[in-house]
Amino acid sequence: MSAILGSKRVEVWKKSKGFCWYCGRELASVFDVDHMIPISRGGTDEIGNLFPSCKSCNTRKHDRSLEGFRLFMAMGGINFSVDQRALLQKIRIENSNALNFLESFEAEQIDFFKFWFERKGL
Repeated sequence: MSAILGSKRVEVWKKSKGFCWYCGRELASVFDVDHMIPISRGGTDEIGNLFPSCKSCNTRKHDRSLEGFRLFMAMGGINFSVDQRALLQKIRIENSNALNFLESFEAEQIDFFKFWFERKGL
C-alpha cells in the first residue's frame, strides 16, 4: 500500500470537504486515502484516482472495483469464505432458473444503492 502524504493528501481531503467519499461520514484529520481503481487492478497514485475514505469503508472496499464494492454493499457487506463461494456456485448451477429471478431482483437493488459522492453529484 502506498502512502499519500503532504499536499496531495490535502487535495484529496478537499474533494469532499472532509466527508467519506462512500458513506458520507464526516472525517477527522485522520482519514484513509482510497484508490478508486486499486493499485492491484492497475490504478495509480494520480489525484484523479484518489478519494477520501473513512477507515471502515476503505477496509470493506479492500481491492474491489467501485462496482464490486457497490455489489458488496448492496448485498449487506458480507464476505464469503472460499468454501461458501464454492457452495453458492454449486447452488447457482443447480438452480439457474430461480437465480435468474434473484439476479434481476439484485440488479434493481444495486441500481438503488448509491454512494455519498453520487448522491451529492460529485
